[in-house]
Amino acid sequence: MEYCEGGSLQNLIDAKISIDWPHAAYQIGAACQYLASSKVIHRDIKPANVLIKGGKFKLGDFGFAYELNFIDEVI
Repeated sequence: MEYCEGGSLQNLIDAKISIDWPHAAYQIGAACQYLASSKVIHRDIKPANVLIKGGKFKLGDFGFAYELNFIDEVI
């Protein structure tokens, strides 16, 4: 995994740093959409697993990830 110098979303929340929530939500949603198109479900999305690098929000910690073999039936 790449180094994310911005820490996690949880760090920003704890430090009461202003967050552009629509921007964050869009990027997290886009990451989820990409994962779904790759037939992967993250299953542990929380602020501590949203990492920040260069102002971009990235999903990390795929310890609970699950690959679907039936994605077309679910959606």
